[in-house]
Amino acid sequence: MRISTSTIFDGGSARLTDLQSQLDRTAQQVACGRKVLTPSDDPVAAARALEVQQSSSINDQYAKNRLNLKNSLGVMDGSLSSMVDTLQGMHEQLVAAGNGTYSDTDRAAIANVLQGQLDQLLSLANSTDGAGHYLFAGLQSGTPAFAADPTSGVIGYVGDTSSQQSVQVDSSRSMASNVCGSTMLTSSDFFQPISDAIAKLKNPASSATPLGTLLTDAGAGFAKTLSRVSTVQSMVGTQLAQLDALDNLGSDRKLQYEQTLSGLQALDYNKALSDLSRQQFALQAAQKTFAQISHLSLFDYIN
Repeated sequence: MRISTSTIFDGGSARLTDLQSQLDRTAQQVACGRKVLTPSDDPVAAARALEVQQSSSINDQYAKNRLNLKNSLGVMDGSLSSMVDTLQGMHEQLVAAGNGTYSDTDRAAIANVLQGQLDQLLSLANSTDGAGHYLFAGLQSGTPAFAADPTSGVIGYVGDTSSQQSVQVDSSRSMASNVCGSTMLTSSDFFQPISDAIAKLKNPASSATPLGTLLTDAGAGFAKTLSRVSTVQSMVGTQLAQLDALDNLGSDRKLQYEQTLSGLQALDYNKALSDLSRQQFALQAAQKTFAQISHLSLFDYIN
């Protein structure tokens, strides 16, 4: 059987191309640190790696959701804590106002303190997060939760009461991200009684109702309001603790994903470098052999 010169050259060239391709692929694996560069390298491992990457991305998104919610709840918790302190301070002033030895001037001074505390409480009830959203306005977070009626001047809740916004914080867990202020402060239980008491303290003739009755009504409203605010604060604290626990689980899950991906994609550098050295040697040997064969000619034997 005759072997033509072109056949020798084609075979040698194909062999060199194949060896060069193997060398380039191994060099690329070493450079990237991955053994699977394309799905065709290992279809099963590539498919599994894609699933793990998608799951890891979802896990990362949950972590971002938790961080945003923790920031919002942290601000809310601070506002609620200040509200509790303010309410307790107002209660102390109401108790002092009932002192029978105080003069009208003394009670007027207490009224001014109470008014300042009421303004502070209203400001806290209209707290916003870092993005300017009102924390206690429900879904109407773009407008204040509480405002005075333009006609009567009575302060009331003007936020949303129909629904509550939730954030997905894990695969099977969502948490409320807002609070309706109407569950804490109401006009009938709190704002109106305290406003009436302040008016009476400032001007005893402003109402025919005895001061003692007004202070009693305001005190009863305070008891309800303080209980409601404390309940919401406790709920927020519980949410923050649960988010911390979910963060720990999410971190463990992220580590598992990273380990699984490493097992599917990570390169065995010792083996890869050994293969690279062997392939370089094979390519060099093939190049020398091909060079020698390519110079063989009948004329080399003719003197």
